[in-house]
Amino acid sequence: MDEFFGTEEDELEDFESVELISRYENMVRGNYSTYLSADDYENLFIHYAHFYSLPFPSEYADLDMAGMVIRDGVAQYPDACLLQLFAVYYRFLTENLSIEKTIKLLEKIDIQEFEKTTQTYFLASIYAKINAVDKAIALYQKLLEDIQIEEEKIGIYSDLIFLFDKEEDIPKMLEYYEKSTKIKPKLKPFLLKDLYIYFLFKPELGVLFFESYTQQHYFSAGEWHCLGELYAVLSMFEKAVEAVDNAVALSDNGNYLVSLAEIYGMWGKNEKALEYFHEALSLDPKRTDCYLDIADLYCSIGQFEVALRYYGLSRDAFPNDVDSLIGTAIALGSMKKYEEALSYLNKIQKMDFVPVEALLLMTDYLIELERNDEAITLFEQMTELFPQIAEVWLAYSNYYASYDNYARAYAVLKCGMFLMKDKDDSVVLMYRMANYYFLEGKNDRAISFLETAYLIGPNHLDIFLEYDDDIKENPLIMDVVNGLKAEK
Repeated sequence: MDEFFGTEEDELEDFESVELISRYENMVRGNYSTYLSADDYENLFIHYAHFYSLPFPSEYADLDMAGMVIRDGVAQYPDACLLQLFAVYYRFLTENLSIEKTIKLLEKIDIQEFEKTTQTYFLASIYAKINAVDKAIALYQKLLEDIQIEEEKIGIYSDLIFLFDKEEDIPKMLEYYEKSTKIKPKLKPFLLKDLYIYFLFKPELGVLFFESYTQQHYFSAGEWHCLGELYAVLSMFEKAVEAVDNAVALSDNGNYLVSLAEIYGMWGKNEKALEYFHEALSLDPKRTDCYLDIADLYCSIGQFEVALRYYGLSRDAFPNDVDSLIGTAIALGSMKKYEEALSYLNKIQKMDFVPVEALLLMTDYLIELERNDEAITLFEQMTELFPQIAEVWLAYSNYYASYDNYARAYAVLKCGMFLMKDKDDSVVLMYRMANYYFLEGKNDRAISFLETAYLIGPNHLDIFLEYDDDIKENPLIMDVVNGLKAEK
């Protein structure tokens, strides 16, 4: 269990960091002024810029606060080398500086001899983050030559792993992974977490990395779990289940059972997914995070009453969870309890952020209840709130087409095409226009729209073919479609 807890030293550092951040934010709010050293400003920038081990800048960075810190810090300590380096990195993040320009600015800063190792490490990290990979690797390797104490090399080994992205680089990645975890075994779960995030963007590379590792080493539960999750990303579900099964065999960590359940769900094996979710709940009945997944699975197999019970448990744990409210409405709607379903969607409508899925569901139920005026009003509101979302225009136009009011359906689609003209998926509106013209019997007009739509976006043809069951059985339409495919 030690791998899940920090040391007393780590806890002290965390406390000091929280206290520093609190002091600075109070100062910013004008509560009082406080003395901050150059080191304090450096640590604050690291915090707000999310200057972590991964080479790419984090989407969670608070650039406004990071900018304030770096401006204040450089103003008070203009000769602080690390603050100067951070100032250049901040400009890269906020001013669209080219990599070449950023490198030139970094090279102008003198690395101070008495803090050479620390400053060189951060310079190498910045090179990594701006994707100047060759420069980063060269600096890291120079540091490895200069540093004599093995423990001080851990961060460098860890950073180096993330600078490679080709199959031929895997032996190097494995070497650095082994060295860092051998020096400090407690690092493994944290490094695995970073590796997993990194490999989510490169799943094929991640699978090769872990497969190569398992050929030479005993695998921990965490490593099996990472491999299984990456197999799942690649839809290699049999291998994913086998890998996560190994993690379950090695550990009583309920997260692995939940992961196994999720993989079975992705695979479409809902009964098996439910089995593992329930097993995870039997080990820890307070796992409220499982309720929504279980409810969704029961809903997908048509057991709506059971689904509603779990949606209720999910709402008890997370009263404002939008997914639980939408799921409840879907289950009730499937049971034709439209008024009750709308009561849950109304709760979402009162929230600060309302997802378009909830509003589209509301229109479906209003139409089922023959409250058409309310449905039209809601459609109009959606076209103002979500003018760039194709599903809104498709649903609104389909409402009129369902009543054979094709003139209004075309008008809606034309408005949508105008407002979405710069969006790639606007072509789906043109395909829908072709659908309506075919349904109306205006075949020449329909073929014209279909040919134009296919020329612009051939990958969206399915939305045309799947709109009406009769389309694939219409010889005229299929001749046109097959002709277009042959030309492509």
